[in-house]
Amino acid sequence: MKILVSCPRGRTFDSFFTYENIQLAQSLGEVIWNPYDRNMSVEEAAELIEGCQVYVSVWGAPRLEKPMLEAAPSLKLLTHLCSTPFPFVSREAILAGVKVISGQAYFAASAAEGTLAYTLAALRNIPEFSNRLKYKKEWRHSWDHNRGLLGKNVGLINYNEVADQLARLLKPFGVRLSVYDPVPITAKQIFTYRIHQADIEEVISTSDVIIVNTPRCEQSINLINSDLLAMIRKGALLVNTSRSGTVDQNALVVSLMSGRYTAILDKYDKEPLDTEDPLFYLPNVILMPHMAGPTSDLRSFVTRELLLESAEYVDGGKRLRHEIKCRNKI
Repeated sequence: MKILVSCPRGRTFDSFFTYENIQLAQSLGEVIWNPYDRNMSVEEAAELIEGCQVYVSVWGAPRLEKPMLEAAPSLKLLTHLCSTPFPFVSREAILAGVKVISGQAYFAASAAEGTLAYTLAALRNIPEFSNRLKYKKEWRHSWDHNRGLLGKNVGLINYNEVADQLARLLKPFGVRLSVYDPVPITAKQIFTYRIHQADIEEVISTSDVIIVNTPRCEQSINLINSDLLAMIRKGALLVNTSRSGTVDQNALVVSLMSGRYTAILDKYDKEPLDTEDPLFYLPNVILMPHMAGPTSDLRSFVTRELLLESAEYVDGGKRLRHEIKCRNKI
């Protein structure tokens, strides 16, 4: 196969295309690398894509539009090495029969892993015990306690692909899983993960662990408001890995001042946080600098897997495993 790689050389390129991945790409076929030290325009990409069957994109890549399609009538596949490919594929590309694969499933699994790590770290109070031992040389006290995840009531606010991956990771812990989402969850998901879909008030008020993982949209702004925060049960844990604005941050500060529950937060109204933000002074809060998303080392792994999948499809005729259906999204 013949491949056009849109990403210019530099730090982003190096994170996806390690030496091993460069060698792999070149072993799979002819590779046209971006010759510029910047992202290409559609017209520049059209000059390079002639004869290619695969177009490889990352953030900032030119959208797969008519000039590129006309220059590459044999193009079969857009391989997007990041998560959502929708900004990089046009209606003309879909109508021309170009298939799309992306790292969306891998990125969702990694974000779910990060969310689970946050949850376990907060329940077991790992940051506190580690800091006490490392900086104060202070061993645990007989009155210290921590908590676990086994058998807990866990509530998920929004059921997207990350939440679906998280439900899979939570299953071995035997949690009782309740979910709020305005869209009905499929019967298969309900059966597989023993999900109870409920309204947001029930999920908030009955959960030992509340995980907010909601994309930013008009409907999600201040979705978790002061009234809902007041429903959180004593001793519960709030995990916020959603987009900024989902949780009313001012109301959250006031609510946490009661000491009724704990929280681990990864997203904020303003990033980085102001150094005088009141969240810094609350003892029942663990703060993370927007790190719950996919890990940086995932990029080279996804590149390897999607390059191999591209070759299996184009040269081997195998079914795509990570196809993204874009027809209704463009």
